[in-house]
Amino acid sequence: MIVGFVVSTLNSFAQREITVTEYIDMYKYIAMNEMETSGIPASITLAQGILESGSGKGRLSVEANNHFGIYLPLIKGKIFKVSW
Repeated sequence: MIVGFVVSTLNSFAQREITVTEYIDMYKYIAMNEMETSGIPASITLAQGILESGSGKGRLSVEANNHFGIYLPLIKGKIFKVSW
């Protein structure tokens, strides 16, 4: 259910850059659910995602749906490589 919401929300913002407020509105429920599991405050998760992805505007977040700059070169399957 949450994945479908995120995908449809992302599609609606695909034509323009989103604001920080829109980023928070888009991901707050996911962050709150993760807070229940991990104990990491949702505000910290959102702030880190905003910082590392430029509110979802960075290349890694746009092309690989990665908002936290985590790169694991040893996992099998499709890997997104960034040259800095």
